[in-house]
Amino acid sequence: MKIRNAVRAGCVVGLLVGWTVGSGWSQKRGGNVKDKQSEQTEEIGPEKQETAAYMSGMRALLVDKNREQAIAWFNAVLEQDSLHAPSNYQLSLLLDDAEKALPFGRRAAETDSTNKWYRYQYAQLLGRTNRYKEAIEVCKAALKIQNNDLQTYRYLAALYEGDRQPYAALAVLDSALVLFGNDLSLLEAKQEILLNANILDRAETNAELLMSLDPQNSHYPLYMAYARIRKRDTSALRYLRQAEALDSTDVNTKLAYCDYYQANGMTAQYLSMLGNVFSSDQIPLSAKINYFNEVLKTRRFYVDYFGYIDNLARTIAVKYPDDPEAGKLYAQHLINIGNTDGALELYKARLTDSVPDLDVYQHIIGIESYKKNTDSVLYYAKEAVRLFPDDYDLPLMYAGALLSEKRYDETLKVLDETFNKLPQDSLRSIYSCTVGDVYNEMGKPKQAYKYYEKSLKYNPNNVVTLNNYSYALSVAGEELDKALSMVSLVMTSEPSNPTYIDTYAWVLYKMGRYKEAKAAMQKAIAFESNASAELLLHYGDILYALSEEFNAVLYWKKALAAGADEEQVKERLRKTGQ
Repeated sequence: MKIRNAVRAGCVVGLLVGWTVGSGWSQKRGGNVKDKQSEQTEEIGPEKQETAAYMSGMRALLVDKNREQAIAWFNAVLEQDSLHAPSNYQLSLLLDDAEKALPFGRRAAETDSTNKWYRYQYAQLLGRTNRYKEAIEVCKAALKIQNNDLQTYRYLAALYEGDRQPYAALAVLDSALVLFGNDLSLLEAKQEILLNANILDRAETNAELLMSLDPQNSHYPLYMAYARIRKRDTSALRYLRQAEALDSTDVNTKLAYCDYYQANGMTAQYLSMLGNVFSSDQIPLSAKINYFNEVLKTRRFYVDYFGYIDNLARTIAVKYPDDPEAGKLYAQHLINIGNTDGALELYKARLTDSVPDLDVYQHIIGIESYKKNTDSVLYYAKEAVRLFPDDYDLPLMYAGALLSEKRYDETLKVLDETFNKLPQDSLRSIYSCTVGDVYNEMGKPKQAYKYYEKSLKYNPNNVVTLNNYSYALSVAGEELDKALSMVSLVMTSEPSNPTYIDTYAWVLYKMGRYKEAKAAMQKAIAFESNASAELLLHYGDILYALSEEFNAVLYWKKALAAGADEEQVKERLRKTGQ
């Protein structure tokens, strides 16, 4: 049960409409609050300045609909009298941030403890900031002063539920039902708590009472249906049909059908009904996107129910053609089914948006990179770096594309220009490691080592740096003990990463510890279903060192099929006479 928002009302509000403070008010609507207050003080005298400022704030709020100016007026009042309860109350309502609003709500309630609206708003703010126990005490104190306020009972029950005390919440509602009789709003609140707490027998009894009190309300059979669904009782279907007969257009009934089908493993029916939900205007797009993401369990699921999932994605795309989030969902759907060209077309269509979207550029770069369109990657990455100067992943993407083209000087320039703007050491560590990788690829190991050391000074636990530095040392056959020490730290942190296991095995191989290297490499291959060419090549080398020539040849040939350099493989095969 969600804690409901307070009713923003007060007995003085209606009296303030049409109030005019000072003879010049109707001619002056903009301007500085301080200046207006000064003008009005001269006209009405200092003893009424506080009241005048408050009335001006209420007029700005109710007549001019100028929220920001109203806030300024109420703050002006508090500069003169910090305990002015009405101004504190209004600010507690107007500020969106509950943490910032809370001190104003507290002062209003404590200054005028007899005002139920102040107490209720204060309790609400405590609840919104998860201070349930304090809020509960405020509500309990309010009921001691005025024990016939139904709204306070409902909110107190909601607070107990938020504090994970469902039975206390139910006790509050039962007390209220004794006092107010079978009030439907109290019974509805009770039903939600019973369902949330999985107290199903009582939920069924309460649902029966609701249906008897209002037989035409389609929501009440749904309450019973949900209780039966939780019990895996197929009689839930009877209540779903009853609700549908009362109101066939209510999307809540369709959602309840979805829960029924899902609980009973009827996946096709669930996805079909979800299609009806997606066609409804009663559910916001954000909820539909959440539902869509929930059904994407595994690739196998995607394949088995492709027709239904495709229908869901298309429904969203057609229903919300101009919504960026809907477009992203459909583009991701196209990627999932292998239609990268269609996804790329959708993302590129978004490039003309008035406000550039970082996510769009990142997807375009990712797809173009996947398609090995290096020129396009370079173009869009460079453009993205220009448009989003505060994003520090983009220069790394751009540098990676330049590096793939062996444009080393440009790569280093991009990294160097961004490095001086980096706000934290973790990013400096990443960039330093990347520079080290560039120098390593350039065949300048000493320069590479220098930047790897620099990276580790910024972040000694950077596993990428530890891995790459270890591998560079192993390839060069230098400082192998240091390499083993570093890659061992990596293995402690990420023991299931095939790339890191490969480095660990290769260091052991270089140290002549072939059996240990073989055991590690077997683990790497087990973790990687489609082993890389480099991993397969390394495993072949290890097997050859152990005189397992037949298996070595087998894995070298697998490496060749996976894309290893043909000459490197042929050179190895010649050693075996092939």
